[in-house]
Amino acid sequence: MEIQHKELLDYFAPDLVENIIPGDLLPSLYCCLTKQDCEKISCDERNLGYIRAAQTLLGILKKRPHGFYEFIKALKRHGLSYLADKLASTEGTVF
Repeated sequence: MEIQHKELLDYFAPDLVENIIPGDLLPSLYCCLTKQDCEKISCDERNLGYIRAAQTLLGILKKRPHGFYEFIKALKRHGLSYLADKLASTEGTVF
């Protein structure tokens, strides 16, 4: 993932972790997550809650070459276009 995309995820992390349910997004992210990644996120969601699982998901996505774009697609597929639009509309902005 490009540094600007990592910075966007960091900048919007508070809003993202408050508004996503990571387990719901996982099926749309299989293309860029490993089985172990999915298990870790699911385990965090079950044992530590949605916010911690969302933080784990964002951390893992930052390590994937196409994680940013796949995350935007997943948000849109799951009715979270307003979050996807925030990320996409500020792409290229330096924070």
